[in-house]
This record gives sequence, C-alpha cells and structure tokens, in this order.
Amino acid sequence: MTITDPTSAVSEAGRYWTSANIGEATPDVLSPLCWSFWGPQAEAAARRSYHVFGILSKRELAVPTDVNQLMTGYFYGRPALNVDLLRPFFGSLPGVSADDFERDMCGHVRPGLPAASRRSRLPFIVVRGVLGMRSTPKRQRALVPRQRAWWEREVRDRTAPGDPYARLADAAARYRESFEIHCCGRFVLMSAQSTLAKLAVGIGRPELLLGLLAGLGGITEVQLADDLWQVSRGRLTLEQFVGRHGFHGPNEGNVAS
Repeated sequence: MTITDPTSAVSEAGRYWTSANIGEATPDVLSPLCWSFWGPQAEAAARRSYHVFGILSKRELAVPTDVNQLMTGYFYGRPALNVDLLRPFFGSLPGVSADDFERDMCGHVRPGLPAASRRSRLPFIVVRGVLGMRSTPKRQRALVPRQRAWWEREVRDRTAPGDPYARLADAAARYRESFEIHCCGRFVLMSAQSTLAKLAVGIGRPELLLGLLAGLGGITEVQLADDLWQVSRGRLTLEQFVGRHGFHGPNEGNVAS
C-alpha cells in the first residue's frame, strides 16, 4: 500500500497558483487532520456555489482526484488557489472578466492572457445566475443567526462531552454549507464591484471606486473591534467579550487551533 501525504500535492509545470486570500484564512501549516476538514469541504462547497450560478453542471460537482483540476491545492501544508482553473469560472459571471478576477485576487494580471469564460454554459448562467443573485442575500441572513446559535450551544456553552467524531462531522457539514453561501456572496460582490469599476473608469473618475466600496456596515469584525475598545475602557468585561467573539483567535482558520 502506498502512503501519500495529502498536504503535499504536486502541480504540473506552468500552472499558476496563489496563496493570496486563502493564506490568511488558513494561517500556519495545515496538518493532515486540518486539511481533511478544510480541503474536501471547501472544494465540494465551492463547486456547489458554481452550480448555483450555472457555471458548473451537475456532473461537475464531483471532487476531482487530480490536484491540477482542484480549485484549491495544498503544498507542504499551505493552501493555494488554482488561478488558471478559476479564471474561466469567474469570467463567466455577469459583468466580471477573467482578468478582473486575477487582478482582484493577485493584485496584478499576467500580460497577454486570452479572455476566458465558459461560453457553453451561458444559457444556464443567464437563468441560474439571476436566481443565485436574488437568493444569496436571503440565504446569508438566515445562516448567520443559525450558525451563532449552534456555536453558542455546542461550543461556547457545552458542558457534556458528547461524541467527538459526530460533533466534528456536524461541524464539517455546517462549514460546507456556510462556505457555499460565502462563495455565492463573493460572486454577487465581484459582479457589483466590476460593474462599478467599469462605470467609474468610463466617466473618467476611477478614484470614485474606493469611496463607493469602502465602509461596508454589518461586518462581524467591525463589531469585534468596537467591543474590544469597550473592554479597554472597562465598559465591557472580558468574559462578555469572549462570549460574543470567542470563535475568533490566533490562527482561527486552522482547525488545530
């Protein structure tokens, strides 16, 4: 029997990967246990989100065994996004080009790349994409209180040990659902962002874009910063702070933490 390390994949020559964005979500080196939680769940969830928007067909929902066909690969315990694979996926979204995705993800675009999209899926994207745009905000609003209630019940306040394997499997299923909705939300945001960018450039005022996109409200991390300030002024106890934000912490995206 051959034993392989799932956290040390091998890429084909010339394939473009980036640790941008995902590197801060899963800091430090991932253990095989952490990879088995993150990797398959993230891949399956991301593929479902692309199916929601019509970019992938139902038969493409299965997670490939070839690392070069995965959206996320793991190299020496660190994850990286498969930019070459994802370019045509994002290039199929309304108002988004493959170059828009690469620029937003990597900070630059490699010169001389052809336009990339999945034109054969266009009829499905037109229909399912509209439905996905409309349903995603509602799904997000329903998910947040449900996830918080689960965390408070099963993690923060839990006293009985329970079956650790069942709890881990339940957490993985919840992560899979939340990551799918997260990806759908990112599609909506990128579509709006790209449209605004093109409008700002079109009228010769690209500097307007930063003001339009800055200052989003209702972000959990903003509330965390506000509450931490309240702790520093003695207006909120440390216990109250942890009770609200205990799911954050050092290396929080790494299951070993």
